Amino acid sequence: MKKSMDLREEIKTVLAATSLLEGRLLVALSGGLDSSALLRLLVEIEGPKVEAAHIDHNLRPSSVADAEFCSALCSKLGIPFHMKTLEKGALEGNMQAEARSARREFFEDILKTGRFDAVLLAHHADDQIETLLFRFLRGAGPRGITGMNTWEPPYLRPLLGVRRSDIEKYAQLRGWSHREDPTNATAKYSRNRVRHELLPLARDICPGADEAVLRFAALARRDEEYLTELALALYRGIKREEPEGISLDIKELCDAPAALRSRVLLAAFRDGGGDTSIISLDHLKEVEGLMEEGRPHRVAPLPGEVKYIRSYDRLWVMKLRGEVPDASPPLVICETDDVSPAEGEISFKLPSPRTGGEPSFRYIEPGDRLGKRKVKEILINRRVHRWRRPWTIVCQNAEGPFAIIAPAEPPVIIAAKDMNDSEASPRYARVVDNWWKKSR
Repeated sequence: MKKSMDLREEIKTVLAATSLLEGRLLVALSGGLDSSALLRLLVEIEGPKVEAAHIDHNLRPSSVADAEFCSALCSKLGIPFHMKTLEKGALEGNMQAEARSARREFFEDILKTGRFDAVLLAHHADDQIETLLFRFLRGAGPRGITGMNTWEPPYLRPLLGVRRSDIEKYAQLRGWSHREDPTNATAKYSRNRVRHELLPLARDICPGADEAVLRFAALARRDEEYLTELALALYRGIKREEPEGISLDIKELCDAPAALRSRVLLAAFRDGGGDTSIISLDHLKEVEGLMEEGRPHRVAPLPGEVKYIRSYDRLWVMKLRGEVPDASPPLVICETDDVSPAEGEISFKLPSPRTGGEPSFRYIEPGDRLGKRKVKEILINRRVHRWRRPWTIVCQNAEGPFAIIAPAEPPVIIAAKDMNDSEASPRYARVVDNWWKKSR
């Protein structure tokens, strides 16, 4: 049995390693043994400022008593308490997944106040073992079978290296009470079957199975960290930060080993605002398909707003919103002596048609032509990305379009080939440099 100071010292070591020993910490408090013990231990450690948060999912009658226990415990310890109760029936579908999502949303709403440096979760080594086995059975990749990390900002697991039996012994020695969740004993949930059926069988077949699983995870984590380091170096070399998101050089990506390529794709998806937890192996196969020869514009069918898009020789990670301009182009005519663009502007010399009168400006419309050429075909030949084309500025007069300003990189003005310039003084247009750029 651990001595009375051991668990506190374990927590202090983790807090010091993450520079949180004097941090502002929010404990996710369920009322169960693990989170109740974590809260009590933290209160006994000098340095951190501790508060607690509890969410009542309203899934069982005893949840009200759980909330009351948490409130009373915090009151006894002198800890500020945050509480949220969901309406009955608010969670549908996969209850465990929905409940986890609701908890994370609750914690992150509290974090938005700026009062906390981390949310502390009470996962321990036995949770890690169950997680590893469950992920393995579900076909997780190398990253998944490394298990949970101690520090995944803003979430910290200071008890991840502690066995549950040690927490139980410590709590019994101190006479600490806690709540029991009856659903932890039911065989309804797969995770419970891993705990109550698979793990006892594994220990019977192979004594020391728990330690073997943890050792395997440690070795997998070591290799994963090295591969991730190589992948991030490749990623930094082939990515471009674009106004709409992230783009990657497809040739460089195709030349990379598959083990690095998949990690680069996930890093780009994450940086582009996507949730990598929803990306499966099948989704990555769809993205790999975009890198094969085919149509220049293709979209991988992924869940969520953020998409992988092939456009010409680059692979993009961005949100496809289908937006179109709803106002006039931000463009002004200027005289020769006022041609120098201000900061954040670019200027173009406008063609000067002999006939047609004063120019006006609008965005592209279906069927537009520039002389005998279709504007759409001009944009395709210039490799202007499909989602940028609606922001093409059309310069026209009474006789029709005589030039376009294409939202290419860099923007370019293209005049009608069969247009005859007048001998009048040249005119210039200034336009906001990012008129077509949509932030992610």
